[in-house]
Amino acid sequence: MKRRVALALEFGALALILLIETFVYVHGLPAAADFDESVYLAAVDAFRHGQELGSPIFTAQPPGFYWLLTAGDEVFGNSLGGVRDFVLLLALFAAIGAYLTGRALAGRGAGLAAAALLAISPPFAGFATKISADLPSMTVGLLALGAFVYCLPPRSRPWLAAVSGILLAYAVSVKLTALVLLVPIAGVACVRKLHRRELLLFASAFLGALGAIVLASVGRLHALWHDVVSYHSAARRVPDPSSNASAVAGYFTWRSPLTWLLAAAALGLAIGIVKRSRAVVAIWSFPVVAVGALLWQRPLHDNHGVLLAVALVLPVACVFGLAVRQPRSRVAVAAIALLALGVGAGYAKEWRRAGRNTSREPAEIRWAVAQVDLRTNPGELVASDQPIVPFFAHRQNPGELVDTAVLRFQSGYLTPAMVAEVLRRRHIRLVVAMRAFAVVPGMEAALRSTYPARIRHGAVTIYFKPAAH
Repeated sequence: MKRRVALALEFGALALILLIETFVYVHGLPAAADFDESVYLAAVDAFRHGQELGSPIFTAQPPGFYWLLTAGDEVFGNSLGGVRDFVLLLALFAAIGAYLTGRALAGRGAGLAAAALLAISPPFAGFATKISADLPSMTVGLLALGAFVYCLPPRSRPWLAAVSGILLAYAVSVKLTALVLLVPIAGVACVRKLHRRELLLFASAFLGALGAIVLASVGRLHALWHDVVSYHSAARRVPDPSSNASAVAGYFTWRSPLTWLLAAAALGLAIGIVKRSRAVVAIWSFPVVAVGALLWQRPLHDNHGVLLAVALVLPVACVFGLAVRQPRSRVAVAAIALLALGVGAGYAKEWRRAGRNTSREPAEIRWAVAQVDLRTNPGELVASDQPIVPFFAHRQNPGELVDTAVLRFQSGYLTPAMVAEVLRRRHIRLVVAMRAFAVVPGMEAALRSTYPARIRHGAVTIYFKPAAH
């Protein structure tokens, strides 16, 4: 009876945490689409209308990401709001994955703490309502890590090893950085003395699932490698004045409640709170390898910080979970008070941040959408360096031009001549220039030579061929 009551209270607390996090995340939904979101929306829209990933659709992420967003479209609708709702749901599943992992490592307190801390670990909450590959990949990766920890002794559930391998393979197919999860998985497996059977099940399921994903992309592997791997390798060589070390240090600002909780957890680690739990010590490898991955990443963007946000939560939650399990201890009381204060302050901070970032789509975007709707036919291909414009007008971008970031031009993976060739071959009658098309040398001249008419509004120039009478 007591066990049932305890489980009911635990699940009730988890449900309350998820409800509060939903309340915080929803506050950030009404925001204008950023460029990356518009790129992914355009790519998935092109995929849904028959264009293929890798060729012709430029896919900066592995195919699993686009498959996942396409599945979300089927349930939530092919719209900016619908896809963001799907990402929000994935953010809640990430909290469940953190809860399962923390609970398996250090008890129910650690599980609940991990679920609660995820929403205050910057920049996770900021990307809980933005379309990116990082959060979905980490969501599936957390579920894989949780399944793996539950398969280990003393529980020994071998079938969960296979589930974990399949989930991790799919997380990698969403974003390659999910491979870093192999480090904490290996660390926990070593200290928990993983049986050979579980190891073989995990490895075979992981490799088998990766093989199935590769087979599903047969015929486009060269194109996918070109976009997912070669492009990012070339982008690393583009000069970038920013410092990765400074950017990573910025995640640990003293204005963030998680930074204070991290410092307290590190102190707890130093004084031996976790000395009897080698698995919790091993999980500290996760933030270490995450920091290394971010220092290596070039160029480094805000969305990459989601990896570090997830990696920090688990060790912090586990230390606090072990601290609160010490009966009649001042350490337990202090841990509960500090955790409650930090989580409460973090939720308030994220609520205010989300409110500050809400905005309507800029007037120039709305004007461009109206012009595209007026001058083209439904379903017609329209080229734009701001892909949200054709998307809002219910038109499709040619797959080759769904992503026209300046970095793609700088890395040599797109040139004005390549753009002109796509426009000619695809018989594009209208082009919207707002970003790269307006600043890349040679691009304006290429457009002027092809399109006899143009209209302008603010920073937007629309090039088009007048309809024949």
